[in-house]
Amino acid sequence: MLCNFQIVTFFLSSIILKSSVVAGKKDLGLYCGACKAIIDEVEHEISKVDPRKKIDVGSFRVDPNGKTKSVKVSFARSAGHITDLLESICGGISSDYVKNVESDSGKISLKRMVTHDGKMAGDVDFQALMARAQSSGDRPPDTDSKDIRFICESIIEEHEDDFIKYISGNDKDVAYKICTEAGEYCTEEEDSSDGQSEKEEL
Repeated sequence: MLCNFQIVTFFLSSIILKSSVVAGKKDLGLYCGACKAIIDEVEHEISKVDPRKKIDVGSFRVDPNGKTKSVKVSFARSAGHITDLLESICGGISSDYVKNVESDSGKISLKRMVTHDGKMAGDVDFQALMARAQSSGDRPPDTDSKDIRFICESIIEEHEDDFIKYISGNDKDVAYKICTEAGEYCTEEEDSSDGQSEKEEL
């Protein structure tokens, strides 16, 4: 009996150790980029919906006349619409985004290859991407895409309720609240540098 307990304890310890090693290998640069990409892509899809489009949201409350009350809300930011977007968004992210290696720091980040208006992204080092693809030898060309999709789906699985809550509420700090505070994928420095670059563009 004691022997069985020791065997079970050994296997449980091995699983916990393996999990911690895998977690230690998580590339936060990619997770941070994927988390922000999810928000950007969902917001882009929301922007394409006619803001006048409304849906009825039912209520369990009954008025004095015995009728249930319903409220009209914006379809674009409804929980149902955002849930549908989250279910399909990772396919587009895995095909439209690439792992980008920054030449000065060697840091790996996630970048969109083509902007939403069809222009080549100016901050992607395509020469470095080509060099990395050529030097990878027998590495399948779709491996990066699968990695990105896995990361994207993992983030949504863990934080789906947060995405729905903050995006449906049109919160201005969605990326910070999910990617930095809840997920701990991004650092405070990455958030502040993103904000600075946005201000410079304006």
